Amino acid sequence: MYSLFTAIFAIVAGIVGGILTVATHSPAPLLLLLIGYFLATFLPGLAVTVRRLHDTGRSGGWFFISFVPYVGSIILLVLCCQDSKPDNEYGPNPKGTGFGFYGNGYDAPPYPGYGQPGGQPYGQPYGQPYGQAYGEQPRYGDQPPYGSR
Repeated sequence: MYSLFTAIFAIVAGIVGGILTVATHSPAPLLLLLIGYFLATFLPGLAVTVRRLHDTGRSGGWFFISFVPYVGSIILLVLCCQDSKPDNEYGPNPKGTGFGFYGNGYDAPPYPGYGQPGGQPYGQPYGQPYGQAYGEQPRYGDQPPYGSR
């Protein structure tokens, strides 16, 4: 989400700077907006990168590898794209106790089978065997609580 915000902010600042540069016949507005963009995003970007390095079990000092010419930024990108480690000296895993959305693996729902509780496929009403006509869907209050059988 941070990357999306900074990309949108950079595009808007570039458009506004371009319009001001054409209107004033001077590159000063564009340069001022670029300097302001850098000052506004450098520290938050550094904090996000260090947090991501901590999630992968590495020190924030690995950020300085980005200053190595040509390959440093690529190495930092690879380090930041790796999966989070379990609880480490920097704190608990941001995904929870295990890996994945439910804490027990990616795309593994906490109930047996797949789809709705009880192993019915998605789109099949509660209490209706698989393969029959849909019929009427249960009202909100008639549905069992999430995760129950």
